[in-house]
Amino acid sequence: MLAAATAVALTGCGGVLSGPPPDTYDLTAPSEFGRIGSSSAQILVPVPTALASLDTDRIVVRPSPTIINYLSGAQWADRLPRIFQARLVEAFDRSGRVARVGRTGEGLVADYQVLAEIRAFHADPAAGVARAEIAMRIVNDGNGRIVASETFIREAPLAGTSGKEIVAALDAAMRAAMADIVGWTVARI
Repeated sequence: MLAAATAVALTGCGGVLSGPPPDTYDLTAPSEFGRIGSSSAQILVPVPTALASLDTDRIVVRPSPTIINYLSGAQWADRLPRIFQARLVEAFDRSGRVARVGRTGEGLVADYQVLAEIRAFHADPAAGVARAEIAMRIVNDGNGRIVASETFIREAPLAGTSGKEIVAALDAAMRAAMADIVGWTVARI
């Protein structure tokens, strides 16, 4: 009896998994930062916080301010906060403007933590834009005091509504926000 139930359950799962896999997308880190200073500080970038609708591998499309949809047949390569963390670390590293940058658990003795909250990251087809809104805080790792805080809002135009076009606009908005975050952070540490 148990073997028959297991066979039925596995057959049901096979039907779910038999469709084409979703298109999988990633974000890119900026490589241009304009004229920014430098710092001898070591910074730690923890995984950002986000509401459950953004703390996922699904790509958000908002047809109105109160409706959250997900792009059909598409996904991020990982949960959005983890991708953001990886690309922000990469952005600081590419900038060459801090002594060291790393993630929790990498053995870095940090001077500062750069804390992020992803407040919005979605395509808005009605407005024709992709929007990234990231609230940032720099915390002195020695005494726990907030050194600075700022919210970065960047938008990029949507060229269309295909998965590729939506992701390209989201990537552009996030790259612009990250470049600004790197410059802002370096100026304050």
